Amino acid sequence: MPLTEEKIEEIKRLYSEGKSTREIAKALRVSFREISQVLGGGIEKQLSELAELQSEIDKKVDYLLKMMGKLRFSLFSMAYAIAKLLRTDEIVLCPFCYEWMAPVPSEDGDRFLCPKCGKTLAQL
Repeated sequence: MPLTEEKIEEIKRLYSEGKSTREIAKALRVSFREISQVLGGGIEKQLSELAELQSEIDKKVDYLLKMMGKLRFSLFSMAYAIAKLLRTDEIVLCPFCYEWMAPVPSEDGDRFLCPKCGKTLAQL
């Protein structure tokens, strides 16, 4: 039995309000097949749009991962260059001034000094 114009309009209205096909079928007592015929591939259009959006998001994620790899390489390169400039492999955090520094041996040679605040550090 074909659908009346009133039911077709009602199906379109309910679908535009965000109702699911199951809810429309229950409310109007029509089959899923009839609903899909009335909507004319609206669901297929949405699925294809979602697939396009997903492919765009995948491209952006790939780009971000690539950039993160480049940034990681740059960060480690800079850390290596800084350590090489300081000519020490040991860079520590001073517990007094909270600055990263390369400790300097004290005059007696038993302890180390912070070059920024001048306080004596424990033996490293």
